[in-house]
Amino acid sequence: MRIWREQITPLRDETGAITRLSIVAEEITEQRRAEDALRRSREELQHLAQLLQLAFDGIFVWTAASGIEFWNRGAELQYGYTAAEALGQHPGVLLKTVFPDGESQTDEALQRDGVWRGELSHETKYGRRIAATAVIQRVGNGEDRMMEITRDISEAKAYEARLLDRERDLQQSQQRLQIALDAGRMGVWTWAPAQKQSFWSPEIYRLLGLPADAPADAVTFLALVHPDDRPALEARLREAMERGGDYEAEFRVARPGGEIRWLISRGRAIHGAAGSGLVGVNFDITERKLNEQALHDADARRTEFLAMLAHELRNPLAPITNAVRLLEKAGDVPQKRDAAIAILQRQTAHMTRLVDDLLEGSRITQGRIELRMENLLVATSVFQAVEAARPLARDRGQSITVKVPHDLDLMADPARLTQIVSNLVTNAVKYTQPGGRVVVMVTADDDDKVSIAVQDDGPGISPALQPHLFGLFAQDRRTLDRSQGGLGIGLALVKRLAELHGGHVRHEVPKSGVGARFIVCLPRHRSEDERRARPGAAHAPALQPLHILVVDDNADAAVTLASLLEMDGHRVELAHDGAQALATAQRSRPAVVLLDIGLPTVDGLEVARQLRADERFPDVILIATSGYAQAADREASAAAGFDAHLPKPVDLETLYAAIESRLNG
Repeated sequence: MRIWREQITPLRDETGAITRLSIVAEEITEQRRAEDALRRSREELQHLAQLLQLAFDGIFVWTAASGIEFWNRGAELQYGYTAAEALGQHPGVLLKTVFPDGESQTDEALQRDGVWRGELSHETKYGRRIAATAVIQRVGNGEDRMMEITRDISEAKAYEARLLDRERDLQQSQQRLQIALDAGRMGVWTWAPAQKQSFWSPEIYRLLGLPADAPADAVTFLALVHPDDRPALEARLREAMERGGDYEAEFRVARPGGEIRWLISRGRAIHGAAGSGLVGVNFDITERKLNEQALHDADARRTEFLAMLAHELRNPLAPITNAVRLLEKAGDVPQKRDAAIAILQRQTAHMTRLVDDLLEGSRITQGRIELRMENLLVATSVFQAVEAARPLARDRGQSITVKVPHDLDLMADPARLTQIVSNLVTNAVKYTQPGGRVVVMVTADDDDKVSIAVQDDGPGISPALQPHLFGLFAQDRRTLDRSQGGLGIGLALVKRLAELHGGHVRHEVPKSGVGARFIVCLPRHRSEDERRARPGAAHAPALQPLHILVVDDNADAAVTLASLLEMDGHRVELAHDGAQALATAQRSRPAVVLLDIGLPTVDGLEVARQLRADERFPDVILIATSGYAQAADREASAAAGFDAHLPKPVDLETLYAAIESRLNG
């Protein structure tokens, strides 16, 4: 079909009457197609930009002349800079980019291929230098526009460094062993089969676990060699005798008491007038073999963990992507819109749990878990944990039975005790077949200890996993019908939390032989006053109505927190950047300021410094609210003058406790 544009002009005579018509027709088919193509291209670019915002990798587009033109949410999370802070900045300057091989090789690759892939390092807004994999590619028709995609691999680099440390430890162990052998800790032997002569030093008898009067001959020696290793060892000995030269073999020996040890034998063939023979040394390499196996197992667990992590992170992306598309197409259909929102809520909650698990794993390895002990009712923590697992159990048609004395109290961290029970109950539900049964039983013994047992009737724990059951990232083999997932952190966390409470956890096979049973034993740690005191239900501190200023550049976060505070009777004002926060505070003099750290215009730390320096705010309570909650972040907040530093999402009970603590001096 062709498209035309017509212009009709009347032609008049000297009297003004229309005598003729002038018709000009112009074909605009190609113009219309170009306009349609441009419109579709713009729509596709808008859709692409929306998708890029969903990516967890840092993605930004920049030119040398105008700096950063696009900065996605992943880049904000990775580097700490908001889009408003990043736009217009040159990424190399903003992020203090360092290329390991220098910028020249990167420039050469971009000139030659239009793309560069490799590793580099960046500095975040908060001064932390991270390692990242990066792809830099020319985009569009202009030669100067670049798209850069980066992924933080700092944790992976740290893990690789730990593996290298273990390898170095193994090498040092071997060197120490050699030094010991050189100092005389070796068994020397000779063997001349033609003459039926052999000699063993005393160390050989010790290595083989034999008494000093045992026969020193090949028959005695080979009888102790492990049956699986004996044929290969005999072949090596024959080859050395026939061909000459050096000889070396590693093999296992079964000592008379049944102990299996690894030995290495190194020797050399000798030929003389009296005949041929072998002379050599034997020494124990059991420790080295165990280290090699441990390194192999650690590498296997690392590989399995990374694969599981990739699987767990990809799983929510499919429904999230579909939900976004559903929202785009739902229009005014509330059922579809509500379904999409529910999917997004579930999947983002799932990804939040994964991130929390990773952070817990980091705290375990760094020994940074702290307890807040108080006298509590065990039943409260147990029922909270069980209720969290009930929806999953209900979906799988499982029952959870709880047997706990309602008046049994304990000195413990309530949140961590709930976490211990929740991890055990959730594991039991996950790895028990549909229709199965989970039992939680709490008892107190005469030694003033509390035992919390969680038992299921599932397939149990494989024997191969049991020695590593409480190790970080330890997981049983996954099959297609056991796809509940997880990162292998839960049991390691249970073990560490139990130990911090002065207790322990153990696994045992139930008497029925079916399922698994985990028992956590904790000391009650109660003084006589604590024995008489009865813990009550925890409530948020009762506060008189206060004037509170909530400052957050995320409008949704600010509005929802303000609504919760207003429902508790407080008067709340909002600000969304640092400058607005200072102006609002100076105008209305709030009693409490809740400050996000990463604010545009003026960051939260600087706002706090200015308020502390202002004589008009001698008693204002400053509380930092931030997604960053490491020790360095808390130290920076305290140095800026904050009274407390609370991680997002802010828990109202914790917030009120912080305010109450400040009000009470």
